[in-house]
Formats: sequence, C-alpha cells, structure tokens
Amino acid sequence: MKNQFLFLMLLGLTVLLSCKGEQGDPGPAGVAGTNGVDGTNGVDGNANIKNYATTINSTDWVGSNLTRKATISVPNITQEILNTGLIMVYTQDAFSSQWYATPFSVAINANTTWSYHYVADVGQIVYHSTSNDGNPFTGNLNIRIVTASADGLVRNPDLDWSEYNEVIRAIYLND
Repeated sequence: MKNQFLFLMLLGLTVLLSCKGEQGDPGPAGVAGTNGVDGTNGVDGNANIKNYATTINSTDWVGSNLTRKATISVPNITQEILNTGLIMVYTQDAFSSQWYATPFSVAINANTTWSYHYVADVGQIVYHSTSNDGNPFTGNLNIRIVTASADGLVRNPDLDWSEYNEVIRAIYLND
C-alpha cells in the first residue's frame, strides 16, 4: 500500500510539473549587428589564414651583384606562425604574369638563371634575387605572402599550398 501511494504521488507530481502554461510576451529586440566592410554579405573566410600583398620596387633592392635582397615588413608573421604555422610566398613572374611558389628559378637564356628565395623572421621576410651570371633581377615584383596558423593548416588538410591558384580559391582572394 505504501508503494502504491508513493507511485501515485510521483505520477501526480510528474503530470503537474510537465504541464505548460501560456506563452509569454516576446522579449526586447537585440542589438543590431554591424555590416561588413562594404556593407554587403561576403563569402566566409578563414581567420586562421592571412594574406599580405605587396610589390618590391626596383629601388628596394640592395646588395652585391651576385645577390640582391629586399626586406618586406609583414605583420602577419608572428613567433607562433614561425614555430607551428606556415609561411608561403608567391611571386608573380615579371614577364609571364604567372604566379610561382617561392623558392623558384627561371632560365632567362642558355647562360642565365635567376633564382628567388626568402628568409622569414618575426614581422618580416627578406626576399633574395640571385643569378648565376652576376646580374640578378632587380625590377618590380608583385609578391603575395600567405600565413597560416597551425589551426589553419588543420582546417585545410587537403590544400596544396604550392599551388597559388588553389590557395587563393581556398581563402577567397581576388586577383
């Protein structure tokens, strides 16, 4: 009898507590959000991958005949990026407008090859132009520097970072 009474009491409480009342009045409106930079909706980007575009001008090159270099300030390069992330530098060939992952070399003729590479440090890269004949390229070069955090790399496991066009599609850049 005691068990039946306890069972009926629990059943009654369950029914009583599961009943819904009338719906209340709507709450106040929330604060309006802000629009994008140009006021339009865009494609979602990747905050873990950042892009920095610049041009090395002919007056930026310093150094000897064998190697010329230009220092480029890149705020995206942090110690964390250097330690666990990725830095990709893409160079637009001054003659064909083709983009190449740096380092790369271009045979100018049978006797001359220009080579490009860079050294990264916190906040900058030093971009090098060398030549086997002592006349490295020292004209204007368009450069695009893409940095990815470790998380950005994990979020893009199948991205071929050496393919410039694939990277710009993945991070929604316009050329």
